[in-house]
Amino acid sequence: MEKKNVLLINLPGLETAAPPISLATLKAAIEPAHQIKTFDLNFYINKIVGLDSNFLSLEQPGIGIKIEAAATLFFTHHPIGTETYDVIGISILSIWQEEIAKIILHVIRKHKNAKIIAGGPFFVYSDKKHFNKEYWSDNLDAFIVGDAEISLKQYLDGNFTYPGINDSKYDITFNRDIINFPNYDDFDLNLYEEMQVVQSKGCVRRCSFCTVPAVWPKYVYKSSSRMADEILYQYNKYYYKNQKAQKFHFIDSLINGSKKLLDQTTNGLIQNFGKNSEKIFWGGQAICTNQNHIPLRLYKQAAEAGLKYLITGIESGSETVRWDMNKKFKNLDILNFLMICYKLKINFVPLMIIGFPTETENDFQSTLDLLTLFKKFGVNFITPRTTALMSLGPNMDVTINAKKYGISNIRNSWNWNSKFHDFDERINRIYRYASRAAELGLTSMSPDDFVAGCVPNIDSVRSKTAELQAIQ
Repeated sequence: MEKKNVLLINLPGLETAAPPISLATLKAAIEPAHQIKTFDLNFYINKIVGLDSNFLSLEQPGIGIKIEAAATLFFTHHPIGTETYDVIGISILSIWQEEIAKIILHVIRKHKNAKIIAGGPFFVYSDKKHFNKEYWSDNLDAFIVGDAEISLKQYLDGNFTYPGINDSKYDITFNRDIINFPNYDDFDLNLYEEMQVVQSKGCVRRCSFCTVPAVWPKYVYKSSSRMADEILYQYNKYYYKNQKAQKFHFIDSLINGSKKLLDQTTNGLIQNFGKNSEKIFWGGQAICTNQNHIPLRLYKQAAEAGLKYLITGIESGSETVRWDMNKKFKNLDILNFLMICYKLKINFVPLMIIGFPTETENDFQSTLDLLTLFKKFGVNFITPRTTALMSLGPNMDVTINAKKYGISNIRNSWNWNSKFHDFDERINRIYRYASRAAELGLTSMSPDDFVAGCVPNIDSVRSKTAELQAIQ
């Protein structure tokens, strides 16, 4: 079989703290059957253009032209971009990268004589029109839906009928333990602050504002021994050369979604590195739990294995709103979780959503009151990156069942009405949230800067015509 020369790239608009695990995973899965080069185009363009990776809006003056110019520079002057490739693949994370993807695809088609394919969660997040490659005009030869460790190799081998290739039906149940550990050889790790790892895909919860179930409808995972060995492998291969990278960041939806996995994985880390080792530290997203779900003993074991932070979706101070979100944990559970983190010196990073459709003024007051509790337990990670103004997106239950949540008059994903607030009131609430956080010393940002960080181009969002069809 003919060995193909392949370039895999990502898109601008992402965080730049870690080299892209998606590209490293595909390189490891496919080589040596084909020659794979990976390049962090996000980091490259970010450095040239100076992008705000938290929000990348093409409405920013001249940003599209700057991205096109930077991409053109890469494919016409960079040693990697100017090579000859049989296939160029781009990874598209989400719907907000759609217009950026069109720019990059146009540049590739203009300057490279290669087959162009695209993959990533975008093709599941978005609506059915994106399952038609003709939607992309002449700039795309194929797309791949779902995790591509198997399907990309099948495409390169010439099997264009494999599940997930130009088709919305894909397989996520393949054995992840047999895939080689991600290969970061193409990246200068001294440019990054951390390394990403992933044990599980999907989530044990079905939050009404979340799109994860649409991408990974089943909870799938690597075995605990495999995960612990992967971290040891990456540490031995890369970290001794790279003094800047100091942590492993789990990008799982929940690192404590399974008590059994957490127990076995942390035991494996202790066996590989010892208790309270200074060699590694790690963290990731977590669900707020109680003692019946995950006992203190297990969090203590995780701390001994290097757990230093938990990014936790609290979302609201109101139990009623959390029930509407399908979060379903009580205020007492939040208190218990905060006490555990405080006792074990695990940094607690709360994720909050302001303006859920059913959030009343009293509910919002409960969120403001929760900030006082955060202050008591030393939480100081209140930023625009951890605070979201509620927006609607494809495949969310709140969007699909808008009437059930009292949503009406949808003008775009940000600007819509509910029974309890409109866009301007939600902006007012996030301003009040930022003001209270500043009063308590939980953020150093001014309320105006905080709001601007959460919602870019407010006036444009307010007046913008519909980008979502009203599903009512």
